[in-house]
Amino acid sequence: MNKGWKTLAWVAGGVLAAAIWSTAAPTQAWAAETAALYVDGERSELQARSIGGTAYVSLETVAALGGAVKADRDGKTYTVSAGRKEVRFTVGEKQRFVDGVPVTGDETAELADAKVFVPAAWMTGTLGLKVVKDRFTDSIYIFKQKNDGTTLPSSLPSGATASTQEVVAAPGATPAGETPTGPTQGGPPSDASSQQPTIQTIALEGDALHIAATANVTPSVFVLKSPDRVVVDVPNATVVRDANGKASGSVAVDANHPYVAGIRYSLFATEPSTVRIVVDLKRPKPYSLKPAPNGAVLHFTQAEPVKVVIDAGHGGNDPGAISASGKYEKDITLPVALKVMQRLEAEKLIQTVMIRENDAYLSPAQRAAAANAAGADLFVSIHANTASSPAVKGTETYYWREDSLAFAQRIHASLVQTIGSADRKVKQERFVVVRETSMPSVLLELGFITNADDEAKLYNEEMQNRIADAIVASIKAHFNIP
Repeated sequence: MNKGWKTLAWVAGGVLAAAIWSTAAPTQAWAAETAALYVDGERSELQARSIGGTAYVSLETVAALGGAVKADRDGKTYTVSAGRKEVRFTVGEKQRFVDGVPVTGDETAELADAKVFVPAAWMTGTLGLKVVKDRFTDSIYIFKQKNDGTTLPSSLPSGATASTQEVVAAPGATPAGETPTGPTQGGPPSDASSQQPTIQTIALEGDALHIAATANVTPSVFVLKSPDRVVVDVPNATVVRDANGKASGSVAVDANHPYVAGIRYSLFATEPSTVRIVVDLKRPKPYSLKPAPNGAVLHFTQAEPVKVVIDAGHGGNDPGAISASGKYEKDITLPVALKVMQRLEAEKLIQTVMIRENDAYLSPAQRAAAANAAGADLFVSIHANTASSPAVKGTETYYWREDSLAFAQRIHASLVQTIGSADRKVKQERFVVVRETSMPSVLLELGFITNADDEAKLYNEEMQNRIADAIVASIKAHFNIP
């Protein structure tokens, strides 16, 4: 089997030119009804379905509407991107990743008539679409964005009635994605929005970006690459509009600033009302977001390198678990740990400490003591699991102290998405290496090598590379390292 991505290729106008589909896709789990699809008011032959009142579109339709569709080689995981915005999902799973952020909902991507269909609502932010569902005829209306950033009028044919539960709008979202969707055009904020905190000032002072609001807010932050940006989202908030009703703008930045190229803001979404602040960077820069009375402060830091301990489980005369075909667990843990080390060595803000770099054995107590003696900031122990039943499969992540939970949840979500096995959750256990270490610590059980599917994945070098990438990305995210 070819390695890497399987790509769906399309020609102009949305006609399918070639598609590489996996035969490993799950069997159809639900009955879907064909729905009439209208694009910008015109009847379209593109494929859509209605299930339980929810609008679904095929991946061919997604591509015809401007999405670049890639299929992972397992035939179940897909990525749809437009510009710098993307959504990644696995058929049949409720969790998806929007620009790398896990999102869980009630709907899942499904297989119907040997084709993959996704909820149309998933595509609104990524592709800059507006989707309206006629609840009486089950027709689906999609309105694409004009070149000027506005959407076409979402009027329905005479007699059609939009379902209030199925109207999903991207308020002016640009396909490029990282730029805020553009302000909602019109008059002053409604009464509802006026009751929300209003962002009053955004000011860069030295290495700190101060965000002031009329009441307390709960912002979140993430980074985007190519080019480098730090993005702050302030949900359940609005922003002061100018005399023309525009709810977006920019903050003046000295052209000679050492690392900030520009700052812009906009009312990014209306449900919930969300203000997005984008800091364009000249180069990657560590940061931290801290709450402040009626606002927040984004600090750009001259961070000292953090110290991360990577522990390859077992080794030497301790082979660990024995796989379904007689292979050793230690022959997974060390290769993955070395791949993580190689990647971390390229990070100037991370100092890596390896518990072992060869086929040697240390006791769990020795491993914990070595991490403590190193003064580490984070400890990651890599393992594979075993069970008496070959049917048991999946990924587990263990922690003990509460200061380890947030990182455990972050890295677990990433590994479940990467490996594609069952999600056996984050669990609290008194394992020595997570109990006796003095820093946030996790023990990763990547999969059950007594299960044939998990075994095949974990001994595959390409999968090991992807697992290493996921571990490194989680470590960097934990320390807010761009």
